[in-house]
Amino acid sequence: QIIPLDVSDPYNPVEAGRVENPTALAIHAPVLHAGRLFALASGTLYAAQASSGSWQPLAIAPGQLVDYALGEEHLFVLVDEGASRRVDAYVLDALDEAPLATTSVTVDAHTVEAASQRLLVMGQDTLEVFHAGALYRDATLEPLGALTLPGLVGARVLGELLVVMEQGAGGMWLADLGPSTGAQLSWRRVARVDREVMAADRLLDLDAQGLIWRTDKGSCEGMRLELMTPASLLPSGVLDDAQNKTSLTLTG
Repeated sequence: QIIPLDVSDPYNPVEAGRVENPTALAIHAPVLHAGRLFALASGTLYAAQASSGSWQPLAIAPGQLVDYALGEEHLFVLVDEGASRRVDAYVLDALDEAPLATTSVTVDAHTVEAASQRLLVMGQDTLEVFHAGALYRDATLEPLGALTLPGLVGARVLGELLVVMEQGAGGMWLADLGPSTGAQLSWRRVARVDREVMAADRLLDLDAQGLIWRTDKGSCEGMRLELMTPASLLPSGVLDDAQNKTSLTLTG
């Protein structure tokens, strides 16, 4: 069973539902989004209502999924095709329809991470960044470039801010992403966190308030961010008039 909790009052968590697992699926990577729970089991994506119910398989490349990520309005799945791997993007409100976009990624890709108008795809030593905001414009995942990083442990993105963990002396560092220049990711390192990164360390969250990671000893650490970086642009779709107003949200 998975029991979602309402933590509006962190001192008094309240059970908000119960998701049954009568067939004993080996569920992992559960994510709660807009009242629904998603999780992987044996390469298949399952979903359930968080308030009650049981896991139901989704007909999205069953048995071939390596990882998945949830954006604001889209689901991204990493599909293993044997000799190659790809990322498919679906509209969350239309998961029974064909993918909105498909793009090939490095054959050793194992992780996808979604953020506002961005998608990260990580392999053993590679990091690919896509402009997911292009889905609203022309239904594509626009590549911003790739980066080779021996010892890559994890990465997160927030607007134009990229946070990377490299095992050993590489440590953890923050970079400013520049305009796309082709296959190579354009970036500029702006800060470094003075700590040694271990292979079991994991980046957990990056938002407007700060960064949180888990250490190899199981404890959680964090830091506040003092950098100004664009986090979102409104409206997120295509402007239909030259007089339309836009707003840019900065974080840091």
